[in-house]
Amino acid sequence: VYCTSTTVPLFDDVVYRELFAFPQIDKEALRRISSSEEKSQSSAIGSPPNVVIIGIDTNSRLNSRRRFKKTVDALKEIVQLKCLVTLKRHLIILVGENTFPNTVAFLTGMDTKEMQPLCFLSDEDPQDDCPYVWKDFANAGYLTATVEDVPYATGFNYLKTGFLRKPCDFYLRPFLLGVMMQPREHVWFAKCVGRYYIEELLLKYMRDMLEVGSTPPRLARFRDKFISNFLETVNKTNTLLVFMSDHGDRYGKFRETSLGWYEDKLPTMWIYLPPLIREKFPSWDQSLKINSRRLSSHFDLYHTFTDNPLPECPQKRAKLFTAMLENRTCEDAGIPSAYCPCTEPETLEIGGDNTTAQRVLLKAAKTAITFLDQSLPKECAKPVLKQIVSGKVMRTPGVGSVYD
Repeated sequence: VYCTSTTVPLFDDVVYRELFAFPQIDKEALRRISSSEEKSQSSAIGSPPNVVIIGIDTNSRLNSRRRFKKTVDALKEIVQLKCLVTLKRHLIILVGENTFPNTVAFLTGMDTKEMQPLCFLSDEDPQDDCPYVWKDFANAGYLTATVEDVPYATGFNYLKTGFLRKPCDFYLRPFLLGVMMQPREHVWFAKCVGRYYIEELLLKYMRDMLEVGSTPPRLARFRDKFISNFLETVNKTNTLLVFMSDHGDRYGKFRETSLGWYEDKLPTMWIYLPPLIREKFPSWDQSLKINSRRLSSHFDLYHTFTDNPLPECPQKRAKLFTAMLENRTCEDAGIPSAYCPCTEPETLEIGGDNTTAQRVLLKAAKTAITFLDQSLPKECAKPVLKQIVSGKVMRTPGVGSVYD
């Protein structure tokens, strides 16, 4: 919607522009959820909960306390109401370098190599046939949604084809692509949509979606002020809520520090269980408390989703609603050794030409430079080794030494 001026000096100029996104249920989804409602009414379990997942890219557990203070305060407020099991010390560890492998892990229970032969042979292949968990929820009678703020760089589209068909009942990417084309110059990322910040609009859309049709359960995936407001206003009586991230800072000055090394590998996660679920499944609450001090990964989150009363899926790894082994390792959780933070790295002395550490680090640095040089087009300048700033070694049982 846009308005133009009828007076000089702005005659016929656009003086107001607003874009609107309204969640609407199509006929196919209506038929699906109608059947589900009949089953829920005759089930001893009753209507299953809504499931809302709020995902923040590049947000470690500690970073969420630094940059999302209002959100953390809102989560703590729910804790005081005794409705939330918080995994503030939960050892959830990333399983891949960036967003996509971690997203695949918690939406399929597989790593990208396991998923490739099924539906994703290359980045050019569409992901319509991939077994993402929202399909299980849809089959169980849920309305499903996936909403991300940067349409050109979503977890499914960055350097990839993404989807050819609408993957969920509510899919906001086409709308956001239109938003990016509104300015006079095409933009890659928009901060605002009309009078709303982009994050504010997305969370408003999610809130509207949760209110569309009061009965059918919903599955949703999608900054500090807007998220905290969302947490304060969302219906908590029948909503299972997850506030999570894929990984911490992957590059930059902070990543070069020892603390940054850890934060990269330790994303944040909070889980909210609504009162009805806590009442019907008290063991879930107890298991979450136990597992908050045990090691887990994004794979486990997938199997936690499929542990809901309706969707059923073969077990592969552990579930957060079942107590995990106290001595669980990264290997047990499907975490590659390169991303495992459980072995504390030893700092090596930098200096001198004849020390073993210096020789090993020099060899490792030259190997990295050679690999980088071979990966770049011939037109690019050749990288050279200027200085070794720091060096560390991790000695992982059964793996050997890994130099960083």
